Amino acid sequence: MSFLMEQIPIRLNHLSAEKHFGNCEYKWKLISASPLKIQKLATQMDFRLRQGDGKAIYILGVKDNGFDTGMSKEELEETFNTVLKAAKIIGANIMRTRTYLRNVTTIRLLKLNSKNLL
Repeated sequence: MSFLMEQIPIRLNHLSAEKHFGNCEYKWKLISASPLKIQKLATQMDFRLRQGDGKAIYILGVKDNGFDTGMSKEELEETFNTVLKAAKIIGANIMRTRTYLRNVTTIRLLKLNSKNLL
C-alpha cells in the first residue's frame, strides 16, 4: 500500500462523540491486537466504508467520547499497523494520512476507500 503521509504541528480541538452511524471512526490504542480483534476491526471498517459509499475516515488517538488524548509515536505506529491489517482483510486502501504532533503525543487522521464500494 502506498499513501501520502504529512506531519503537522497543531492540536486538534475536542471532537464531538463518535456517532454509531456514518463513515467516521475514532480509535484510541490498538496494541497487541489478536487476530480475532483485527477481524472485528475489519468488519467494523467495512461498515464505515459502506456508510460512506466507499469512503471512510479513521482518527487514531481519539477516544469514542471525542477527546484527543493522543498516544506515543510507538503506540501510534502499532495502532496504525493494526488498522492496515484490517484494511488488507477487506481490500480497503489508505489513501492519505495526516499526523498531528502534540507535545509528546500524536494523533493520526486516515482517509480510506474501497474500490469494491465506489
